Amino acid sequence: MFLPVSLVTRLRDRCNDELTSKHGSDHPVLTNGDVISSTLAKLAYLNRNKKTKTFVLGETVNARGRHPALPEGKHYLHNCPAYACARFKFNKNTPLSEIALKHRISVNETAQTASIERSFAVTKKVFDGGYGFPMGEAGDLSFHVTNWSSAWHGIDFSHVRKDTSATNATGESNGAPDSVSNAALPMLVLGSSTQRDSSIHRLSAPILCKADGGYWVAFTTSTKNMLLVDELLKKDPLLDTL
Repeated sequence: MFLPVSLVTRLRDRCNDELTSKHGSDHPVLTNGDVISSTLAKLAYLNRNKKTKTFVLGETVNARGRHPALPEGKHYLHNCPAYACARFKFNKNTPLSEIALKHRISVNETAQTASIERSFAVTKKVFDGGYGFPMGEAGDLSFHVTNWSSAWHGIDFSHVRKDTSATNATGESNGAPDSVSNAALPMLVLGSSTQRDSSIHRLSAPILCKADGGYWVAFTTSTKNMLLVDELLKKDPLLDTL
């Protein structure tokens, strides 16, 4: 799924305005990440009826640079995640702005030193016990987002670009470079290796990167719900009805 920056910014500004009108100017200011995570969570449950249930919205938070023992300046991936969790009452009419606010509050709380240490301790116990990581209580609705957008900043991917000069093992040229390859735009494909029939991935979405004027997201949901997502995007491409 591709979410243009212009769309995300528009939704963010709208949500911030709604929160200011309802809660005053002291509410935490929403970011693009808050809006994207909340939008994905709502899209994942479009087929829900109006019945209210407890919802758990999780977010992976990079603890590097937020804890004294984890200084910034070195680029590491997947070695110090903490987990934010917002738990609240939800139905299909819950405003996007309220979900985004709860998400922002949970991320702010998780970024505190004590919360990071608590999250690490829980993760270690889960690993040592060989358990699956829980997502709320039994019967809760859940969705988890991992945002990789900032993780790619400053990383040089030029070493993985294909050499179109087509040299052989001795270093000699094999002839003219392929014209089709030359005509194509440089591209790096990001994704995750998962089995097609693994239903757990309906409950999570990685925001893979920010490029080409928007955010690329690996979004999965049921066949029935995806039809509703497609219908919504056709009728309401600006997502004003969320």
